[in-house]
Amino acid sequence: MITGLIGINGSGKTTRLKNLYAQHAPGAAQFVPDNPIIPIEVSAHELLHRLGRMHRLPRVEAKRRATILCDELAIDGGTTRAISTYSAGNYKKTALAIVFIKPARHLYLDEPLEMVDAISRARILRILRRISNLGHQVTISTQDFTIAEQCDTIEVMADLEVVAEGAPSAVLGDDPFARLMELSGAEFTDCQADWLADPGGVNTEVGPGLGPQAGSGASPATGSAADGRGE
Repeated sequence: MITGLIGINGSGKTTRLKNLYAQHAPGAAQFVPDNPIIPIEVSAHELLHRLGRMHRLPRVEAKRRATILCDELAIDGGTTRAISTYSAGNYKKTALAIVFIKPARHLYLDEPLEMVDAISRARILRILRRISNLGHQVTISTQDFTIAEQCDTIEVMADLEVVAEGAPSAVLGDDPFARLMELSGAEFTDCQADWLADPGGVNTEVGPGLGPQAGSGASPATGSAADGRGE
C-alpha cells in the first residue's frame, strides 16, 4: 500500500510522518526527511555497500544491490565521485537508495520526489510500487497532484489534521486544485503585488495551471502542485 499525504505548506504532513514513524519499534520503520543528512566523503556506491554490510547482507550481495541502485536511480557519479560533488537531485536519490537497499516494513518519506528529474521520478515510483507489492507500507508526502494520483490512498492534511482520506479520484475529484482549496480553507486570490503588474494591462499571469491565464475564470490544471507553485 502506498499512501500519499497532500496539503498546503504548514498543514502538518511532515508532523504526521514523524508521528507515524515514532509509533514503530526500532528497526521496523525507516524515515527519510525532506532535507536528509548523509555522509558525503564517499561515493553513493561505497556508502550503499557499507550500509548493506551493516544490514548483514553478504559482501557480494551488498555490492550487487549498491550497483543496481546506482544504475536504476541514474545517480551521476554514483560509482566514481564523492557525494559532496553531487547535484541536489543526485544527493536526494542517494538518500532514498539508503532505505531501498534493505527496506523496512514501513517507509515514511518526506517529499521523496522533490528535486529529482522526471525520469528519475518514474524510476523511484516504480521502486516504491515494488516495495509496496512485497507487502510493505509506504507513506509519502507530496505537493504534486500527479504523484498523489498514483498512490493507492491519500490523506489530505489541514491544520495538523487529516480532513479527508480515500482513493485519490474519490477525494480529489475532477478538479483537484479546487478540492484542495475547499478542504484546506485556502484561497487563490488576485495577486496583490501591484508593482509587478504588466504596464500594458495584458493579463498573462500564470495561475494554478502550467500556462498563462486567459482570464480570471480560467480553470486550474489537474496536474498542478498542491500549493499552486508547480514544480
